[in-house]
Amino acid sequence: MKLSDIGEFGLIDRIAALFHQSRPGCIEGIGDDCAVLEMKDGLTALLVTTDLLIDPIHFIRDKTPPRLLGRKALAVNLSDIAAMGGSPWGFFLSIAVPASINLEYIDAFMLGLHDRATEFNAVLLGGDTTRSAEHFAINITILGTSQLTQIKRRIGAKPGDVIQVSGPIGSSSAGLKMLLESKNPGVFEPLLMAHLDPYPRIATGQALARIDSVSAMIDISDGLLQDLGHICTRSGVGADIAFEAIPRDSLIDACARWCDESMESWILSGGEDYELLWTVSADAADRALDVARASGANRAVSIGTITAQPGIRVNRDGNPLDTGRMGWDHFRYT
Repeated sequence: MKLSDIGEFGLIDRIAALFHQSRPGCIEGIGDDCAVLEMKDGLTALLVTTDLLIDPIHFIRDKTPPRLLGRKALAVNLSDIAAMGGSPWGFFLSIAVPASINLEYIDAFMLGLHDRATEFNAVLLGGDTTRSAEHFAINITILGTSQLTQIKRRIGAKPGDVIQVSGPIGSSSAGLKMLLESKNPGVFEPLLMAHLDPYPRIATGQALARIDSVSAMIDISDGLLQDLGHICTRSGVGADIAFEAIPRDSLIDACARWCDESMESWILSGGEDYELLWTVSADAADRALDVARASGANRAVSIGTITAQPGIRVNRDGNPLDTGRMGWDHFRYT
């Protein structure tokens, strides 16, 4: 059997079934944005998550400024902490460096990493360095903290809950398309920067975590439908989405025409936007939006409803929309 037969998440399920053991104090292991470990005080949780970035799968080294790569490498990990409603604390960095990379490149990369670490008060605690035969690889393990009663997980969404997002979706995919085709972004520069320099929604995640009626949360890294699907699967529910309600950058329609690409695909399954998606009871939906906007997520909106019927359905102006593939999968889409 090939890995492509089961896909990335099928592989994760297979691994989780083998390593099903847990430990006292482990509230969440495999299956969420972070592992959640209860601290001895019984009030605080330690959040732990890790991400591996490798050229040219997660970034294109000769098209990505090293300082921006450093910023993004930490941002994608910070976004997982945001999705749990946590506060960053510290991180470990491991890099595998090929001979084709010089010291100036590494210095710039580390400065970008330092930019993000300083901004979010995350301390570098250690790590590892090694030589790579060909490709630059970056692995970050980040630690965060949260009050146990305020952690938001992928499980918990209920039929009738409102689905909300913190900001525009699809911009990163548009930027990636320009990067891959070496297009001069011109007026579309904000879309390119959305891909190269994403902003983790730490403050928004923390603000939403304080609302008891927010039932589940995730960051949008693999695509809107894919990540909403994780919440639906863990919660045993489905979802109805109104495509026209999904926020998008005002430039994305024109960019799609310029690139001769599907704007719908970018928005529904593109990934790497690192906005937050959460579900909240209908009676608290307006409050959740007010809180999110006050935290800096100015374009937070409601985009749909959680249903008892399984599956995710997307309607556009009242008509069903063919969603195609759900999102990024490392082993099914090569």
